[in-house]
Amino acid sequence: MNADFNGITLRKAAGTYRLLDLRNHGASYKAPLALNETAGEMLSEILSGKTEKEVARAVAEECEVPYDTVLRDITDLMAKVKEYIGA
Repeated sequence: MNADFNGITLRKAAGTYRLLDLRNHGASYKAPLALNETAGEMLSEILSGKTEKEVARAVAEECEVPYDTVLRDITDLMAKVKEYIGA
């Protein structure tokens, strides 16, 4: 699974997702941000156009965990992503 968004790439290999910033080259290289499978799948859904709340509802239902817990996890994930990409 590969998804590209304006130089930011989400890749999956062997159950691990990696977010790569391909906008910079050379000395400004930034190591990929490793994500576990759940975080990678949630990010993939958000990047494909679903809202954070939609993703949280689906994950909460599928994994039988409280919606508020999943939404908080997604909020934390998106903060890490934004920090990684410099947004």
